[in-house]
Amino acid sequence: MSGAGSTPRSRATRAADEAISTRPAAFASARWYWALEALDETQCEALNMRHMTDTRWCELIHGDYCGKDTAINDTHRHTIEFRTFGPWHHDTAGRLDAAVGYMHAMWRFFQKFPVPKLKTRDIQAMSRVAATQAINDTNATTAGRERI
Repeated sequence: MSGAGSTPRSRATRAADEAISTRPAAFASARWYWALEALDETQCEALNMRHMTDTRWCELIHGDYCGKDTAINDTHRHTIEFRTFGPWHHDTAGRLDAAVGYMHAMWRFFQKFPVPKLKTRDIQAMSRVAATQAINDTNATTAGRERI
């Protein structure tokens, strides 16, 4: 993820940031679509994801995984680009741990089950659980740091 630690600028506050992952066979773009689609607005906010609120920069459309204005861009041969993330700066840096935790949990989940072994409902259920867990873990860690 780029932009961590920088201060927001007018273009930076509007542009979507991104995470890029290698793309094994288990990383079908549609799997990531269903994972992101399952998240509610509160979870998206806590993970610094904007596909529900700022669709100009990262629209989430099933079957459309091409280009810089989509939440999931799979036009690269060996990687998949997640453009749903907002910019990372001092106001959003506290959400980075949760975002990385969520992406890691989903990455491992998809790695474990080859295509087409997962049903949409299973992906969505895991996505909601992974988001809740990542957010709760980050909140607990932050609360622990504040007590010290």
